Amino acid sequence: MTKKFDRKLIKTEIDMGFINIPSKGIDLMPDDNSDLMIVTDKKLCRFRYNARYRRIFGLTKWLKKHKAKVGDIISLEKTGKNYTLIFDHTGTKETAENERLIKLSGLSTQAKGDIVEDRIKELIVLQGQGLLNVYRPVTDTQGVDLLVTKIGIF
Repeated sequence: MTKKFDRKLIKTEIDMGFINIPSKGIDLMPDDNSDLMIVTDKKLCRFRYNARYRRIFGLTKWLKKHKAKVGDIISLEKTGKNYTLIFDHTGTKETAENERLIKLSGLSTQAKGDIVEDRIKELIVLQGQGLLNVYRPVTDTQGVDLLVTKIGIF
């Protein structure tokens, strides 16, 4: 029986030469760190799997060979004990169109985080139906991003 999952590439994966295994693909992977023999482009290759971080490392050359771009799709299939890695450029068109609409590359990670936190605050207030208040700490020194309180209760 063949099991499979697809993964849309992100910039970090391409730059660093690895792929993250999504939660739907965990059951295909070994429980411990190990070397995996994976067929890529009809050739058997050895890659390193890190179970803690759920990543397959050593894909730099393969991704460069395929001229990987953000949004390209990687499929990992497992048949018995055999793995096959398949590259698909079809996701690139969709991503290129999205980048034209909203280009975030000029924003810092902090700025992107602030934007997301603001949207989450708004959603909490809207979905809280007037029963919830949201506060943001002055500094993020203790890893607390938002404080949510129910009206009348602290």
